Order: sequence, then C-alpha cells, then structure tokens
Amino acid sequence: MAPIRTPDGTQIDYDATADVIHMTFVESAEPSYGYNVDDVIIVLRGLITDVMLGLEVLDARRHGLDKIQEILLPVIQEEKQRVEQKTRDFQSKIDELQRKNLEDLVPA
Repeated sequence: MAPIRTPDGTQIDYDATADVIHMTFVESAEPSYGYNVDDVIIVLRGLITDVMLGLEVLDARRHGLDKIQEILLPVIQEEKQRVEQKTRDFQSKIDELQRKNLEDLVPA
C-alpha cells in the first residue's frame, strides 16, 4: 500500500509484512528516540526538541482499528496538552524578556 498523506501533513504507511502502521507527523532530519506506551504503540520523539515526530502501531491487524483508535486517543490528547503547556511556558519566557528589556530601556 502506498503511503497516505492527510490534509494536516501526517504521513501514514502500513507495512503488511511486519503488520505495523507508521505515522509521521513532522518530517525532520532530527535524530529521534522511541518508547513503548504499551505493547501496541511506540512514540517517536525528537532527541533535541522532544516533539512527537511520529508513532508506530504494532500488530495492527490483530488489534483492529477500533482498539487502535481507543489506544491512540489518550496518547494524542496527552501530546496536545504537552505542546500547549510548552507554548504557555515559552510565551511566559518571551513576556519576561520583553518586560526586562523595557525595564532596562526605561529606568525607574
């Protein structure tokens, strides 16, 4: 089966020989590491950015689409919350730097 690209840019490929679904969210040359969420899902993260670059779903046929979706949903929701928190933290740092720059520019 040829890889599928979704409108959001996710690439999904199925390896029938290994019975593995490969999902790539971010095309990156960044080195990555993977860890098992359970016996079905392997999450791939960027070594430098720690961003979720993709997922692998093992034994896809055996688990079936309903079970895979049930397992993936919390993983994706957790990642969304993680990204939102990192965004808030980053914005806080920017605000802090801007405030410091203004204080340096305009003495009290």
